[in-house]
Amino acid sequence: MAKGAPPRRRDVTVQFGTRLSEEIANLIDEIHFREGLTKRQIVEDAVRQTWGSGR
Repeated sequence: MAKGAPPRRRDVTVQFGTRLSEEIANLIDEIHFREGLTKRQIVEDAVRQTWGSGR
């Protein structure tokens, strides 16, 4: 893939090999229980809101 080119459309499973701060992990859990969103939805919504979709 060329640098800067958007990836092809795909639904992938990505294992996040990273640690989250306790504050963020607790916030994700709170949103999950309060809003009924999956953790996947929470992360995807946060990415879209921060960087937009399809950039």
